[in-house]
Amino acid sequence: MTTAGAKPHPDTFEKIKRGLDPAYSYMVFERRSEGQVEMAFREVFEALAQMDFGFYERQVLRDQARGCMVLIIKFGPGRSDKIMHAFLELGLPEDITFYAYGSQG
Repeated sequence: MTTAGAKPHPDTFEKIKRGLDPAYSYMVFERRSEGQVEMAFREVFEALAQMDFGFYERQVLRDQARGCMVLIIKFGPGRSDKIMHAFLELGLPEDITFYAYGSQG
């Protein structure tokens, strides 16, 4: 699931997907930016702090050829629907594409 009909870059998504454990839930955020992660995903980090879903780890990938950064956040199993819903309600800037992957139950 992505925002506003945006599609993640197929090569990037496949690379990410191969490294994910299907027993967990993940949120993946992509934004055109070559700056610092904290600035590029400031709205995401602020929202996570307010939501209190807790997360296990985060990983950042940089696609310099496309000028994008990808933020991958790992959550406990069965949480992706709740987290996706919370981000959809919150609303992020239109230039951030996000999608969920992993355990639904």
